[in-house]
Amino acid sequence: MFLDVSSNRYQTLIRTYFNDEPNLAEQIFKLAPTAAEFRQLSTREITYLKNLSTERMGRFLDAVQIGEFIVKSPHDLYGHAYSSTLVGQALLEEYAGDQQESVAILCTDVHNEIIAKQRLFIGGQSQCSLFPDQIFRYAIKNCATGVIVVNNHPSGSIEPSDNDLQMCRRIDQAGNTIGIHLLDFLIVGSESYYSWREDTLDL
Repeated sequence: MFLDVSSNRYQTLIRTYFNDEPNLAEQIFKLAPTAAEFRQLSTREITYLKNLSTERMGRFLDAVQIGEFIVKSPHDLYGHAYSSTLVGQALLEEYAGDQQESVAILCTDVHNEIIAKQRLFIGGQSQCSLFPDQIFRYAIKNCATGVIVVNNHPSGSIEPSDNDLQMCRRIDQAGNTIGIHLLDFLIVGSESYYSWREDTLDL
């Protein structure tokens, strides 16, 4: 039901914007009938829309680009890591539309304030290698007492693989040994996220 409502809202907004040129709205819907599919448009498809050469289409695509820039700008919620929900929801916005899988590390101090954040690993569309030693090297460099590991999945799936869960356990054990705790391992999809810590608590 949520997806249906979201898709209807998306189409209604675009039809309203192109009310004098409904054929332009239909051109968009042919390529991307939902907002999620619009985020996945290729460069070639965006170029096709731009080449329709109408002033309104140009303004529309410019507005979309500005919106993407605003959404992906640094988020104020990164000041705190008080809950997986807070961080997970913020990351959904940041990673929206990303085509490459990546792993980011958020470092926290004793008060769970996020003191550093960086993407350490960037892969392809469906795979990204992860090296625990580099995670803890970055954490130690920033005098962190805790880390949150974030893996985005451009496919939209948030189901952790066996390798993901094994990696969580390895990082957790290594962190406990050196005094830097794994606060959470998040997998961020297109519309939701997976929290290893929340999943563990539910067991």
